[in-house]
Amino acid sequence: MKHRTNIYIYILLIAYALSFFLPVYILYYSTEFRFLHFRGFINSIPFMLLLFSPAFLLNKFAKCWLLLFYLVVIFPAVLCGVHIYFFDANISYQAIASILVTSVSEAKEFLDSQFSFLGIFWGCFLIFFPLIFLKKIWKFFPADKTNYRAFVIVLALCGISFFCIGKQRFLKDSQVWIVYSSIYEYYKIEKDFSRYLEIMKSVKIDNVCNSDDTINKTLVVLIGESSSRHHWGLYGYFRDTTPRLNKIKDELFIFKNAVSPTPFTHTSLIRSLFFEELGIYQNFPIIPLLQQTGYKVYWVSNQATAELGLFNYLALMSDEKQYLNRSGTHDYKYKSYDENLLEALEEILKQNKNQNKIIFMHTMGSHSHYQSRYPEEFNAFNSSGDLTEKKWRRYDDFNSINCYDNSINYTDFIVSRCIEMLKNEKNSSLLYFSDHGEDVFDVMPYHGRNAEISSRYMVDIPVLFWLSEDMKQILKDRIEYWQTTLERPFMTDILSLMICDLLNIKIPSTAKDSCNPLNPAYKAYERIVEGKNYDVIFSGEKGLLEPVMQSNQ
Repeated sequence: MKHRTNIYIYILLIAYALSFFLPVYILYYSTEFRFLHFRGFINSIPFMLLLFSPAFLLNKFAKCWLLLFYLVVIFPAVLCGVHIYFFDANISYQAIASILVTSVSEAKEFLDSQFSFLGIFWGCFLIFFPLIFLKKIWKFFPADKTNYRAFVIVLALCGISFFCIGKQRFLKDSQVWIVYSSIYEYYKIEKDFSRYLEIMKSVKIDNVCNSDDTINKTLVVLIGESSSRHHWGLYGYFRDTTPRLNKIKDELFIFKNAVSPTPFTHTSLIRSLFFEELGIYQNFPIIPLLQQTGYKVYWVSNQATAELGLFNYLALMSDEKQYLNRSGTHDYKYKSYDENLLEALEEILKQNKNQNKIIFMHTMGSHSHYQSRYPEEFNAFNSSGDLTEKKWRRYDDFNSINCYDNSINYTDFIVSRCIEMLKNEKNSSLLYFSDHGEDVFDVMPYHGRNAEISSRYMVDIPVLFWLSEDMKQILKDRIEYWQTTLERPFMTDILSLMICDLLNIKIPSTAKDSCNPLNPAYKAYERIVEGKNYDVIFSGEKGLLEPVMQSNQ
């Protein structure tokens, strides 16, 4: 009888340990089951049992641990559950950072807009559901004898799981670990940034000046995501994925031969928006320089809210920041469309007329899960009749290509709409570039990118800019020359220099001047991407299994 009682207690203990997150994942999987996420839930169980293992001692200490466990775990459980309820997306570092940077007024606005009795019921259910099991367990404690055997067995099972799952997944698939480690990481970054900002404030760059300091100018820097120029109609793709920009292409400066320095967002944007060398300074961010020359800097992002490392500092250094992706994730279920950026841009332009300003706008663009990146009205490509049959392409791959092309079509709308808005702004300009490209079953049997740069589609990106008529007058001595530079090969690690050129900001000569296509000092150079000479690997069609652009015609 005692043996049966112990088994019953162990079952209750395990049920109690799992009761915090089981309802959360049942809700998550009820909309769409994906094995990858289910595997993550299974991987998280051993870590939960490890935290819970002292309860298997069945003594007075274990009774206290039951209460402590509830207090520690209920916060991440409810946070994860509410996040999934509102956003259909799992919790992440970015989501935690998004919550931590939210002001009281923003939180109130969100709660007002999302208020529902069903949501309140769900939150209360998550809080009280584990207490049902805790109440049943409570009457069995403390036991007459400490059960070391059960404790050791649980520890051994957790140890075996640690080696089977691997160190990374053992921790990183646990929502408890994600929440608390993310909070720690966020405040650590904040502390490091405070020190970094103090240093930046004390830096005074010599020989830097705004050549037109009596004229108010506006520049929008639109940062694309995962956009390969080989899928842009503007660059000769057989599908007209950029119909709006095609209509105004004579107004654009379109660079034909730009590549990203890496196929990864974080490192690419650090290299694009930091000066590799500026006077006596190394790896100097562009934002303090812009602020020194009289510009107010805005950072508006539709990406996951926070990035680790130096890239996060760019947003934090800005005078004003807006994070529009409330989920804080790139999860395929949550759709945060880039038109949200247009509303933010309209508000900034309306409120800040007589001011030098530069507005960095980080789009969701063509981020993976392409079908989640555009509204239904931009579903222009939905058949495979015009796509080339290739030996590695399966039926589903054609759908991915269609969705990717539709996301480019939506990007075309975003860029052209920004230009339309800037036409009403004096001395305005727009620079668009993508962080990197993407191979979408173009020359290999998968979509994405890798450090090996297996395909040029991964780093061949669109770069273009637009100038208002009055801005052309300000830059009239340069424009004719710039028109002759559009075929020049370059990497976007010189974009900070290009931004200064567009704003007519004078800076000290840098070692990268000879790599800047807009600079008369430009000289053709070796473009090294992830340690490889891009121009050797992809000379002509070398390195491609198929021509860059092809149709069935």
